[in-house]
Amino acid sequence: TAARRAFADYEADNPVGYPLAWETLKEDLFDLIRQVVAQDFAELTASDFAPASLETDVTDRLAQDWPESLRGLAIRGRMDRIDLSKAEQPLRVIGYKFKLGANPASADKNLYRAALRGERLQPPFYCVLGRRWADEAKSPSAGAGVEAHLYCIAPRWRDGPLVTERFGADGLTGTIGAEIKNTVAYLADGIRRGRFFIQPGEYCGHCEVAEICRKNHPPSVWRMENDPLTKTHSELRAKDAKKL
Repeated sequence: TAARRAFADYEADNPVGYPLAWETLKEDLFDLIRQVVAQDFAELTASDFAPASLETDVTDRLAQDWPESLRGLAIRGRMDRIDLSKAEQPLRVIGYKFKLGANPASADKNLYRAALRGERLQPPFYCVLGRRWADEAKSPSAGAGVEAHLYCIAPRWRDGPLVTERFGADGLTGTIGAEIKNTVAYLADGIRRGRFFIQPGEYCGHCEVAEICRKNHPPSVWRMENDPLTKTHSELRAKDAKKL
């Protein structure tokens, strides 16, 4: 029923092309939804988790254990889903991602490394916002920590159509936690200084300034690769949690 309502709303405001192709696409999506929901329910039953909140807006400020330049910085986010367990398991924040590609990107397969490199910062921020939600809701799960899980709806992946990746409650602690916080501090400082370097990646397809980017201009790329100012930024992509 929810899917039919969403399709009807889309049809009212957007062209859908050939009717037969549109009906076929809807049937494919119906089948995908059924598979994903069935797999999700099976995991919930086995893990003893249950959804406690959906589409939750939370605001918090970064604590004193973050780098000095980030302390007190306001962060805001909307968490797709928050799960709680009756057992003493960490609260988990879930973000849904729809993937059209045939294979996962490297950043999809290791959320610790992706955060360390600045490629996926949503999971660590989910952990911060999830703890704030737990404190405000007076949830006993907060004592067990907060985890972030990305639920990738990926019908073409070998392990699909629902593939989950975990960023544990330990992701913002210890050596790796300190390095992830340093990565965030470096990127935030670059934004403040107006430093936006050429760094091609999968995000190029939805970048708001892609039309004026010089990533395909050889002289610009050469200057970027040989400018000492870009060295630290480029080295982010070489960071690896296993080497810490």
